[in-house]
Amino acid sequence: MSINRLLYCFLLFHLIIWTILPSLINHNLPLDTIEALAWGNDLQMGYWKHPPLSAYVVELFYVIFGTLDWGYYFCSQIFIFINFVFIYKICLLKTKSLESSVYCTLLSSLIFYYGYSSTEFNVNISLLPFWSGSIYYFLISLEKNKFKHWAKLGIFSAFAFLSKYLVVYLFFVFIFIFLKNFFKKNKSYKFLISILFFILITLPHVVWIFNNDFHTIKYGSLRLTASDYDLLFFRIEEPYNIHFFKKDLIKILFFFKDQFFFIFKQLTIYFLFFTFHFIFFDFKYKKKEVKNNLTLIFFVPIILVFLSALFSMGKVRTMWLSPFYSILSILITLIFFEIKIKIKKINILTFLILYLISPMLFVIINGSNISKEYTEKRTRDNREKRIHYNGREVANLVDKSWKENFKAPIKYVIGDEWYAGNLSYYLKSRPKVYYHNVSMQNNIRFNRNKIKLNTVMNKGSVIIQKNNWHKNSLTNYKKNNFFFLKDENGESKIIECNLKEVKNNFDLLIYLIPPNCKLV
Repeated sequence: MSINRLLYCFLLFHLIIWTILPSLINHNLPLDTIEALAWGNDLQMGYWKHPPLSAYVVELFYVIFGTLDWGYYFCSQIFIFINFVFIYKICLLKTKSLESSVYCTLLSSLIFYYGYSSTEFNVNISLLPFWSGSIYYFLISLEKNKFKHWAKLGIFSAFAFLSKYLVVYLFFVFIFIFLKNFFKKNKSYKFLISILFFILITLPHVVWIFNNDFHTIKYGSLRLTASDYDLLFFRIEEPYNIHFFKKDLIKILFFFKDQFFFIFKQLTIYFLFFTFHFIFFDFKYKKKEVKNNLTLIFFVPIILVFLSALFSMGKVRTMWLSPFYSILSILITLIFFEIKIKIKKINILTFLILYLISPMLFVIINGSNISKEYTEKRTRDNREKRIHYNGREVANLVDKSWKENFKAPIKYVIGDEWYAGNLSYYLKSRPKVYYHNVSMQNNIRFNRNKIKLNTVMNKGSVIIQKNNWHKNSLTNYKKNNFFFLKDENGESKIIECNLKEVKNNFDLLIYLIPPNCKLV
């Protein structure tokens, strides 16, 4: 009981410190959280980038916390906390050792994605507890074959799928292991309850996928096939002036670089994390444990992701694999270690020093000019790092200007996920976001609007974008006396209307569109 209390006290400390630090240091919520808030303001069964669960979660927290930024950092840490609980439960299920389970969970807190980068609630954080929860209920269902465990497996798998499609790589392993066990042991059909719950929960989203031209699936496949090469030529103004042979050669070089660094990063993570286990464990190689189901559950999804990128000549972002690492410490312990006979104070001190490195780096990097000077080399719009954006101040300026000119509240804001998304979040009227551009990637069009442009023009709205980012009619509005916007079908529409520019010191183009404007 005492070691259990130690674990939960530590996890509570982890939750508190990673809620407080970003609340004190970050001036603004990160991009993915703002984007999810913009989506959640217009609840749908799916969105052009991702399934809907992350948007639903932040919308629930908006109902509770409003524009209190710390509420969304708290939201992230709740998901991290639950993930740690399942890491503990999986380890206890496999090792039958209370001490090993506690120390594996403590060591898992050293993973970069469960500390430093856990402050930005996104689909990866949303997936974490459902990934580890699905693994736990799959393993215990195989072991005990009870209806309640199979039902929970279906529920957790469904919510994992509604968080991020990456979980399908885990499902492949589940199916393989299940079929192997199904034909070897006494056949039982209790697993069908998992399938039933999974279908019932995911069906509305699946229907949405079919009704929306498979947007999320197309986006996911494009992200997996994208590489640093694509980013390079996206930034070059006239890429077609480069000879096609040189372009192909550059693409091949980028491809090999991406794959090399992926393997190098994985090996580095595994090696460092392996060495951390000497704090609480003694080395003891157990050959028979190599064939444990956890070995397949850990390595097969990573190999499948790598092969997907290999065949598509894409790049795997290591952050995507953050859910995969949830069982890394358990697997290392099962195969290579056994608990120390006596844990000394020096072991605890060593762990605490390693643990505190991450919060210290967070304070140093995000609370200093190192972070604030992050601009031109990393971003197309020459913006400051997003956590230093003055979102609340911009919203206050817009709100004041609107009230000076119009009586009705702001119903819509026009822009992208970041600038318009921040306005939507901070303005008291919580306007919906109308995306003024249709995303084009690899000649595939992603229409992000369900709202009709006519509706937006009738109610009045605010246009916001980074100054001099895209050359369009807004930058020349004073000369032309008209501007254009893309409608919900992605077609440009000319609008004649007297806009009011909002002067600002934030290097932003902000215009107020009065109600009852008409499309030409």
